[in-house]
Amino acid sequence: MRTMLSKPTVLLFALVLAACEGPTGPQGPEGPEGLPGEPGTSNPYDRAASYCLQGTGVTAASGWTVTIRCAQVADIPVAGSCYAADLPAGGFVASSRSVDWSNTAQAAGWTCTWDWQPGTEPTGVGFSFGGTTEICCVTPQ
Repeated sequence: MRTMLSKPTVLLFALVLAACEGPTGPQGPEGPEGLPGEPGTSNPYDRAASYCLQGTGVTAASGWTVTIRCAQVADIPVAGSCYAADLPAGGFVASSRSVDWSNTAQAAGWTCTWDWQPGTEPTGVGFSFGGTTEICCVTPQ
């Protein structure tokens, strides 16, 4: 059997629930002064200093791998990716990973390796496709 509550009863429950409030929690820490990128702040980033680089040209001679690095050792890596608009049938991205992101003595990079389903690897000596490795970086200000 289904019981229906009247509108006044539902309204009363809503008012009681709205009136129930717990104590206020502790105050959080104060944030930094100013907005990121403003003079006098400690933020080392500036959107104008961000850039992305691409490396292309996947071949058997390259081991089906393309690696690209930030322009400078001090530049901070943000993201990397792999894609191939003209990926041949049977091909797939086997590895997409960062390179030297924690090594401050080397420029950070991104590497992509493509592989093939069994029996589909191209056999032509000069075969290549436009697989692209991309890294986006920021130059500290």
